Amino acid sequence: MAIKIAKTVPKWIEGKFEALDPTLVEITTEEWQTELRRLIKTNLINEFPKQKELQKFMADVLNHTKQFFHLARSLRTKGLVDRHWRMLGKALNVDLDPQ
Repeated sequence: MAIKIAKTVPKWIEGKFEALDPTLVEITTEEWQTELRRLIKTNLINEFPKQKELQKFMADVLNHTKQFFHLARSLRTKGLVDRHWRMLGKALNVDLDPQ
């Protein structure tokens, strides 16, 4: 579980924006959160404080990631055209290139 999260979340955050699939990110995050909730109910996690600490850290990372779903979904909408990106860039005072 930790390896999956450690390998995947940085790709979502630091990877190419056009490769980001917000729906897949949301589904994957929900699956991982379900798996973590099941894991916390096992005696294995409760008996080992380091594993419990790791589980909490992973849950926190996933909760933090969830807050960006709506933004990612909106920015990856196919309806956004160059003029929208120029407007966003102007409002943020940066040059934005969706590519």
